[in-house]
Amino acid sequence: MTKQLHIDGLFASAEELWESVLAALRRLPDKRLQDECLQGSRAVRLEDGTLAVEVTNRYSPDFVEKRCRRAVEEILERLVGSTLPLCFRAGAEAPEEADTPPETRRPAPAPKPASSAGQRLNIKYRFDTFAVGQSNTLAWRAAMAVANAPASTYNPLLLCGGVGVGKTHLLQAIGHEIARLFPSQHVVYVTADAFTYEFVTALRERRTDAFRKRYRGADVLLVDDLQFLAGKESTEEEFFLTFTAVQEAGKQIVCCSDRCPREMPLLPDRLRSRLESGLIVEIGAPDFETRVQILRRKAEAEGLEIDEEVLLFVANLIESDVRALEGALIKLIACSSLTRRPLTCALAEETLVSYVGRKSSSSVTVETVLRATCDFYRVDAKAVKSKRRDKSVVLPRQVAMYLSRQITNAPLAEIGERFAGRDHSTVIAACNKIKGSLESDTELRAAIEEISRRLAG
Repeated sequence: MTKQLHIDGLFASAEELWESVLAALRRLPDKRLQDECLQGSRAVRLEDGTLAVEVTNRYSPDFVEKRCRRAVEEILERLVGSTLPLCFRAGAEAPEEADTPPETRRPAPAPKPASSAGQRLNIKYRFDTFAVGQSNTLAWRAAMAVANAPASTYNPLLLCGGVGVGKTHLLQAIGHEIARLFPSQHVVYVTADAFTYEFVTALRERRTDAFRKRYRGADVLLVDDLQFLAGKESTEEEFFLTFTAVQEAGKQIVCCSDRCPREMPLLPDRLRSRLESGLIVEIGAPDFETRVQILRRKAEAEGLEIDEEVLLFVANLIESDVRALEGALIKLIACSSLTRRPLTCALAEETLVSYVGRKSSSSVTVETVLRATCDFYRVDAKAVKSKRRDKSVVLPRQVAMYLSRQITNAPLAEIGERFAGRDHSTVIAACNKIKGSLESDTELRAAIEEISRRLAG
């Protein structure tokens, strides 16, 4: 890991960055060939601003570069916020058929699934890095229960939810925790796509016995993106038999899917019945408080101190999912680092407005903020706008000005005008006052978060 990579606050290491690239590549449509070419590849260093990737001896570096460079560079640019030079190099042995197209070559042996939680699981996806909130508390508790007593309760456990709500995080956290608490347990984590690929490869190479022994011998079977099995008849059949063998052996099964079994019409009834025999937990999009917590954890993980007002601004701006939220923060961090500008709300507004789009000025106005603040503090809006200087109205006035600056598009002069014609310097002073108190005043921070949540809702 280079010092610059750490300072940019993007990823902890070149390896972690490359894991994110491969994960993003697998999610793209029509990228199976690139995915196949890069199987087994690893990032070996990030020096002088260039990412060096070592590919397996299955394909030559030149061939991989022709097939994959453009797609990988596009992903890298989205992840780090700027162009990152890339080079591919050969592994330990040179390939005999370096430039033979993969469509005509005999597939390499299928990669072995994890025999322990540390082999394929992302070290970032642990329980202690998971942000618990109203939308995911039940799922988190169910996952903890399974991890602390595998196959004793909630078997199978199915976690359902849209993109970026934390399903994969919880799934892999279960694997990490079981490996920590029960080292002798054989934990296998696999995505539905990887299961399909390995099964097809095993059929071609007549190695189905080894394939079945590997998966059916698992003490804990973790399956991600289950929805991608639907409609693949032969793979569905094999997965059903694997599922049945593991469950009847008294072993734990946990699956993730972007929808509930009843919403997957192509899923065979008998597999649907097996899934519905356990606990199904739906995870919703993170609420405002959870989004703020996610951003705090992300900043801490990157070793960065980011002003609370910036985190609140980003959390209020982005409501879709965890990946979009973290991606926006990464882009903001990268922009701050590359342009050498302080990480402020002004920079966030400038950087992220085209990334996710702002709330329209008609949906959240200064008056809207004022009403929400007055409702929270149970004070009359006329009193807040007046010349009164007692604490019961000064604090709500300052909070309303601060939130108006953070959430709306209104300039300082307009905000001041809405507060009985006050000068823009008064608004700046109020914002600075609240900003300076946020870190130490937990009650104030909770109030800001609650009012922001109400405005976001």
